[in-house]
Amino acid sequence: MKYVKEPRTSPAIQKKGSYEASVERQVERIKRDREMEAQYMMLEEMLKDEREAGRKEGHETGRNEGLKIGRLEGEKIGEQRGGKQSLELANELVSRGRYGDLKRCLEDEICRVKLLEEFGLKSKE
Repeated sequence: MKYVKEPRTSPAIQKKGSYEASVERQVERIKRDREMEAQYMMLEEMLKDEREAGRKEGHETGRNEGLKIGRLEGEKIGEQRGGKQSLELANELVSRGRYGDLKRCLEDEICRVKLLEEFGLKSKE
């Protein structure tokens, strides 16, 4: 594209009969042809649109990958916090001899949440 926009005046290109001179003559002929100029401009717009669509697609793909990675990291952190809370709760219940509550909290999530709140172990996040 740059070659078509900017004329070449190099002596090597101007050398009669060379391949480069032939290309240069064709480019100059195309530049003078209004229909070809219009087609060239349309091609340039199409390429611009393609690049923009590619950027948008890349941005969307990157965003989705980032969200996926973020969710996985969040799940990992949640599992770690949940495991830590469960251990702390179990330690509290055992240290107080509340074995019945320990057994119940293993089977009943509502009971577990209430006991976590009772001992101030429930996450505030």
